[in-house]
Amino acid sequence: MDQLTLSKMFMKLGDLPSLPQVTHELVRLTEDPRANSADVSRIICQDQVLASKVLKLVNSAYYGLHRRVATVSEAVTLLGMKTLRTLVLGASVHKTLSTLKGKRAVNPEKIWRHSYACAVSSKLLAHKMGVVETEQAFIAGLLHDIGKIVFNFFLPDEYAKAFKFASMKQCSLYQAEKEVLNLTHTEIGKLVAEKWNLPPSLVDSIGLHHSPLTQCENIDLVQIVYLGSILAVMAGYSETGNNSIMLDNKVMEKWKLTYEMLHNMAEEIKSNISVDFL
Repeated sequence: MDQLTLSKMFMKLGDLPSLPQVTHELVRLTEDPRANSADVSRIICQDQVLASKVLKLVNSAYYGLHRRVATVSEAVTLLGMKTLRTLVLGASVHKTLSTLKGKRAVNPEKIWRHSYACAVSSKLLAHKMGVVETEQAFIAGLLHDIGKIVFNFFLPDEYAKAFKFASMKQCSLYQAEKEVLNLTHTEIGKLVAEKWNLPPSLVDSIGLHHSPLTQCENIDLVQIVYLGSILAVMAGYSETGNNSIMLDNKVMEKWKLTYEMLHNMAEEIKSNISVDFL
């Protein structure tokens, strides 16, 4: 880890906006067994921008509802509190990071598209494997690369070099970050997740998805997000345009997966990607 670059990032992270208080209240509320849908709706509606974003997500093609949802309370009733917590966390992080202004290395939507594809892939894997709650896998996949968004805004010149390196060498952006910055988006993403007091499961999946054999409490989720990110690339959702992948044989063996199985799943998720989610 490059200490100079890390020190520079620490200074800039001090300028990073906080997540809306509504988000923290909602996470706390949805963990309370006494909470009901009315409580959840009331909390979300305290932030009208966030409420509008949630309704947009609920009415996106991803959920494929047969009728348009007009109110947050109706969304809670239809989708349940856990799904709404996922939507609010995703919307809050996207909204907060979208407020960052200034020079950027690349269009951030490229990073978000990959993240969304990873979210869909992770949810599919969780469903097939049956070891991780599907909505937990979805939000972990959606937020796994927030470190890239932070790099993109806070170190645009350096990050542009990393993108160029990845394109020239046909390697992953993670490998390029190590070569160019000696600091990775997983390290920065973990710091951001901790700063925002995100749940430990998300801190682990954000910080360890490129180290899927590292022992931690949430190793199954970390490995599903690792595989979900690979599936996203296989489906054509790579930020750099480089579709080369590196599969860890031990992870593949643990989940009894083959390349052909991953290829088939990548084809399956292509029809479920809807960029209007974000």
